[in-house]
Amino acid sequence: MANRTIAIGDIHGCADALQSLLDVIQPEASDTIITLGDYIDRGPKSSQVISILADLITQCTLVPLLGNHEIMMTNALKSRRDFEFWLYNGGKATLQSYDGDMNNMPMHHRTFINFCKPWHETESHIFLHAAYDPSLPLDQQPDELLFWQHVDERFTPGPHHSGKTIVCGHTPQVEGDVGDLGHIKLIDTFCYGDLWLTAYDVDTGEYIQARTDGMLRPERSAFRKNAGPPQIDDSKWNDDLRVKSADWPFTESSPSPLELSGNEFEDLTRTVATRLGDYLENQNAFPVKNSPPSDSTIKKLKQRLPPTAPRQPAAIEEILDTIFNDFVPSGYNTTSHGFLAYVPGGGLPEAALGDLIASVTNRYSPVWVAAPALAQIESTVVDWFRQMVGYGKNAGGFLTTGGSLANMSALVAARVKMLGDDFSLARIYTSNQSHHCVDKAAFIAGFPKSNLRKVGVNPDQTIDLEALKKMINSDRAAGFQPIMVVANAGTINTGAVDDLTGLHEICDAENLWLHVDAAYGGFFMLTEQGRKIMRGIEQADSVVLDPHKGMFLPYGTGCLLVKNRDDLLPAFSFTSEYMPEMSGDTTRQDSCEIMPELSRDHRGLRIWLPVMRHGIQVFETLLQEKLDLTAWAQARLQQLKQGINATHPSVNLELAAQPQLSVLAFRLYDSERTPQQNDRLNQNWLDEINEDGSVMLSSTRVNDVFVLRICVLSFRTHIDRMQQAMHIITESAKSVLQTSEAM
Repeated sequence: MANRTIAIGDIHGCADALQSLLDVIQPEASDTIITLGDYIDRGPKSSQVISILADLITQCTLVPLLGNHEIMMTNALKSRRDFEFWLYNGGKATLQSYDGDMNNMPMHHRTFINFCKPWHETESHIFLHAAYDPSLPLDQQPDELLFWQHVDERFTPGPHHSGKTIVCGHTPQVEGDVGDLGHIKLIDTFCYGDLWLTAYDVDTGEYIQARTDGMLRPERSAFRKNAGPPQIDDSKWNDDLRVKSADWPFTESSPSPLELSGNEFEDLTRTVATRLGDYLENQNAFPVKNSPPSDSTIKKLKQRLPPTAPRQPAAIEEILDTIFNDFVPSGYNTTSHGFLAYVPGGGLPEAALGDLIASVTNRYSPVWVAAPALAQIESTVVDWFRQMVGYGKNAGGFLTTGGSLANMSALVAARVKMLGDDFSLARIYTSNQSHHCVDKAAFIAGFPKSNLRKVGVNPDQTIDLEALKKMINSDRAAGFQPIMVVANAGTINTGAVDDLTGLHEICDAENLWLHVDAAYGGFFMLTEQGRKIMRGIEQADSVVLDPHKGMFLPYGTGCLLVKNRDDLLPAFSFTSEYMPEMSGDTTRQDSCEIMPELSRDHRGLRIWLPVMRHGIQVFETLLQEKLDLTAWAQARLQQLKQGINATHPSVNLELAAQPQLSVLAFRLYDSERTPQQNDRLNQNWLDEINEDGSVMLSSTRVNDVFVLRICVLSFRTHIDRMQQAMHIITESAKSVLQTSEAM
C-alpha cells in the first residue's frame, strides 16, 4: 500500500468530489499525489478546494501543478482587463467562493498558487497540465503547449523523446473515462460538466472517480481493495450516466444524436445563452480593436480548426470555450460602444432570437404557400420600409443579405426594363464617392467596366449635377445609351447625400432610371432631420436600405425597394415543373419571383421581432441621438482646431466635408509639410487614437488625401463614450504634433 503515485485531474472547484476521493485514497506519508492544475473556476467551491489541498501537504508528498485557470486568476489580480477576461472564463465562481471579493483570499491560498510547478517528472512518467512538444526537454516546453493546448484529433503529440508516459489533464474526456492513447493518459474527466473527478494510480493503471456532489462512481470506487466510504446506491441516477459508444448501432426506431428532444435543446440553448449573457454583460470591458495576432497565436487558432472534419463529438463547453476564448475576441469588436470606424453593424440581440426561431422551425418562406405566415411577415417588414421612404402602394421589394446584393438586383432590374438583352452600349452614372459595391454590382450584372461612368463631386462631396448633364449629353452624342443614375444617400467616406430632387429632374428629362443607394443613410428618414436631408428620395425608381446599419441589426440584413414592384418580375421571375404554382397575387407575394435567390434563410423575423418588442419610436430616438452626437463631436473638433492653431500656427484641422448625417471626416494639415508627410502625420494620429483600445476610428482618402473618419451609428454609443473619444482624439493630436516636431 505504500509508495503510491496518484495523479488527480482538473478539479475546477468541485471540493466535494475531491474530498470523496481523498477519503478513499487515505493518503499516507509515503504516498505522492500530483494534482494537474485548474483547481479553481467554473465549479462552486474553489476556495474550499485550495484549503483541502493546502492541508494535504501535511499528510503526504503533494506536487501541485499549475493550470491555465490559475494563470488567468494570477493575471486578473494585476490587471482590470485581465480581471474581466478571467470572470468571463469561469472566474465568477471563484470570486463568489471568496464572498465576491478577492481581497478575502487568504495569504496561504496565494502562497499555494505560487508554489505550483509547471511540470513534474519521475523515472517512468511525466506529469503536466495540458500538452507538450515531444522533441523538447521539459524545461524548454513553450507555455502555450504546457498550459493551453488541448490533446485531440487536431493536435496529438507523439511519444516524448524520453520514452516516459505522459499524464495530463486540461482536455475534457466527455465520456467520463480516462483517455488512453498509450503514451498519453488524459485524466480530466469533466467533473464540473456533471461527470467525474478522477484519481489515477500510475503504477497499477487503476482509477477511482467521484461526482461533483461527492457521490462515487460505483465501478470506480476503490484502489487495491482500499477501504473507503460505503458505496451509495445509485439506482435513482444511474440511467443518467453519460455513457456513449462509437459503435452504438442506429436502427429505424432509434433517434440519432442530431434529434434533440425539447429538454435537450432547452439545456443546450441555456448553456449558450449563459455565455452570450456574460459576453453582453462584459461588453464594455473588451477592447474595440485587438492587436494583430502573433504568429504563435495564429498557429494556436489554426490548431483549434481541424484540417479535416472530426469524426467524434466534442463537449459543448469545450466548443464554447474555443469560440469565446479564441475566436470571438480576435479582430475588431464591432458591437462595442466605442466602435466609431466604418459603418457599424449593431448586432441587436433580439434579432438573434428571430433568427433562432426561423432556423429551428426552418420554414421555406420564399414561396408563399410553403410558409404563408412567415412570408407575410417579410412582406409586412418591406411595407414598413416602403412607407418610410414615401413610396405608394404599387411599390414593393425584398430583403437581402445587404447593400451589395440589393444594388446588383436594382442594376439588373433597370437593365432588363430599359434595354432588354442588348446592353453593350449602356451607360450608368454615379459619383466618385459611391461605394465600390456599385462598381462590383454593375460588373456582375453584365456591364463592362467602361459602362460605369464616374462623375465628379462638389466641395460637399455630393454629385456635380452640371458635370452629370454634360457627361450624359456627350455619351448620347457618341452613340451610347444612358440608362441609369446611381445616387448616394449617405456616402461611405463623408456621409454625403446627393441632391435627390435635382437628380430626379435630370433623370425624368433624360428618361433614366434613378437608383438611390441609401444603405447607410436611409433609416435616418425615421427622424424629421433625416427626412429633410433626403427630400426627393420618394421619386427614385429604386432604393437600397441596410437594416444592419440604421436599424442596428446583425450583418446580413439588407433591402431593395422599387417604386413599381412589377419592374422586378421581368428580371427575376423564372419557374419550372418542380416548382409549385406561384400565387401571382401581390397580397400573397412569392419573393422568389422578384429576387435573385431561391433557397435562402428567412430574414423577416430578425427585423419584425425587435420592432414589435421595442416599437419604432426607440429607433427614431436613437438615430436622432447619433445625429446630435455627430454635431456635438464637430463642435469639439472646432475647439480642438482653435487650440492647435494657438500652439502650432502652421497646423490646421480640416473637415473633408460638412457632415450631413453621422460621419465626420477630418485631418491635420501642416502647411510646412509635404503631402506625404501630412498623410504620415494623420496615420500616426489614427494609430495613437486606436492604440488606447477604448474607441476605434477608421480612415479613408478624400480628394486624394488621408483623413480620419468617425461614424456614429452603434445603438450602444452615447455621450459618455463620445466624450471619451474626443478626449483621446485631443490628447493624441497633442502627442503626435509634439513627437513629429521633435523628430
